[in-house]
Amino acid sequence: RPREGTLPMAVLCFPALVGTYLGGSVRFGPAEAGGPLLVLGPLTVDPSFEKRGIGGSLMRASLDAARAGGHGVVVLVGDAPYYRRFGFTPVPPGRLLPPGPVDPARFLWLELRPGALDTVSGNVSAVRPR
Repeated sequence: RPREGTLPMAVLCFPALVGTYLGGSVRFGPAEAGGPLLVLGPLTVDPSFEKRGIGGSLMRASLDAARAGGHGVVVLVGDAPYYRRFGFTPVPPGRLLPPGPVDPARFLWLELRPGALDTVSGNVSAVRPR
């Protein structure tokens, strides 16, 4: 839901091409919760290319680009065991409130810049184009 009505941030969105075939992609969008943050998702990999490291490569490239761009916090709803290897942890209860029902164990965040987690709290809402 935080992605609804937003435009992807092209500089943080990457495709994974296998020859001329789209093997996967990752998308980021802008959001806010008392301060700016990024919403990651979806991260997709075509089933015929799973278990080849495409998802991990997309994650590393996009997170590196987000850090280089000066972004501070990324949130997502996803599988904690998968995203833990990139540094994501569950959002502490009550700290950020997603815009819809979300299993708290799947609501994750990552600090890209030291101290950035201290700049966000409250309701997560999409930043819509004007």
